Amino acid sequence: STLSSSSAASDVYKRQMELRKLRLFSKDISAQFSFYKNVLGFEVIFFDKNKISISAGSTQLIFEEEKQSNFIYHFAFLIPNQKLDQAIDFLEKKGIELLKRDGEKIIYFGTKENHSGRAIYFFDEDGNIAEFIERASLELEAEEDFNIRQILKINELGMPVDDPMEVSRQLINQYKIQLIDLHHLNDTFCWVGDYHGVFIVVKNGRNWLPTKLAAQSNDFWVEFESSEKIYEMEFKNGNILVNN
Repeated sequence: STLSSSSAASDVYKRQMELRKLRLFSKDISAQFSFYKNVLGFEVIFFDKNKISISAGSTQLIFEEEKQSNFIYHFAFLIPNQKLDQAIDFLEKKGIELLKRDGEKIIYFGTKENHSGRAIYFFDEDGNIAEFIERASLELEAEEDFNIRQILKINELGMPVDDPMEVSRQLINQYKIQLIDLHHLNDTFCWVGDYHGVFIVVKNGRNWLPTKLAAQSNDFWVEFESSEKIYEMEFKNGNILVNN
């Protein structure tokens, strides 16, 4: 597919953050393999009985089997603008039921006329809350009808913690993360990053949109870019373990 971005958009929303590799735990690798490869159609880079690695645009998404895992993750895939309605058809034709809020499939961040993104949500085979999101401000376009090859990257990653403000301060200071808006920081929800990549730091017990599922700390490892430097970070037992 052909993607483009206007120079004006890239000047205003210069990329500071990008999630490059993300490793999560899975209760059932074979079920996740079937879902991501056979149902959604993602390219699988690596697969064995313990691990699957998926090419999600510029992000490598890795699941490692941990049968005792009860972790529920939230992550969002960035798609080109004006493709969300086609993405709804794409998912529903594959038998994937969208998660609704107040009966609506599409959720707007802001108003319908003035929003920073609009998104749809669905479960994967582990019960993770996956999302397809458009970011109108990035002005990313694609000419052909929506298909899974148009996934650009993983755009958001949820981080449930006991103290969102403290963990957000740690992220900002340790990894030089530049925020778009300080108003996105509060005691229950902190939006740490930019429209290209962001950690959604929420308080344990807060429901994951658009579900009634309470967020609980989960373990993961991530490699990401922040302010033109590459970092690795492990998140375990609700705490950031600094690797570099």
